[in-house]
Amino acid sequence: MGFGLERCLYEMNDALPCQSSLLGEEYVVEVKELLPALSNAAAKRSDSKHGPMDRHIAAFLGARMRSDIDRNLMQLNDSSQGAAMLAVLNLYAVLQYRLGPESLPGLAGWMGAVMAPVVAAFHGRQKRKELEKEIPKLVRKGSIVEIYNLLENIDEKVRDEHEFQFAQAQYHAAEEEIRQIITETEERAVEADRIGRQTAAVTGIIIAMITATISVISAVF
Repeated sequence: MGFGLERCLYEMNDALPCQSSLLGEEYVVEVKELLPALSNAAAKRSDSKHGPMDRHIAAFLGARMRSDIDRNLMQLNDSSQGAAMLAVLNLYAVLQYRLGPESLPGLAGWMGAVMAPVVAAFHGRQKRKELEKEIPKLVRKGSIVEIYNLLENIDEKVRDEHEFQFAQAQYHAAEEEIRQIITETEERAVEADRIGRQTAAVTGIIIAMITATISVISAVF
């Protein structure tokens, strides 16, 4: 995505509009027209399960943007769905920040509908709930930039990872404690059985000795 024959198509013809089917009937020749066109097209789409990115849009951006975004385009092909969607969000946030418009409610809603894999990448259940509550607010504002800043907050990701590692350590410690309790219980059961057998044997010997003694005494008298 972002390269191949589609990239050749736009690199060799500067006047060719973006051929993406995601744009519907929107006519997009310049990069600044892309986000408003996607936002308009979003209002007419009933299917929002697939993100607002395809091979044609990726190639169109790669060929028409003034800065080199090939590294960003490579991230669109990440095997992780969450990482790939975050790359799409990153590209569109940069475009909105540089070219506007300030509000893109249709596109923001479209992006918000497909952010589940990105949210799921956070380990903390409470953090995921916070994000799920906050994203709709930013969608209503139409801000792709703010959605990106919310989901790609480095400090929050570091904190989430540290909390996850701490939780893992607690879990493993609890598992080890349970294992030790089970082991000790089994060892105590084995020891109790051994002592019980010894006690029974000694008791049996004592009873036999008493019985023999009584028998001898009875025989004498």
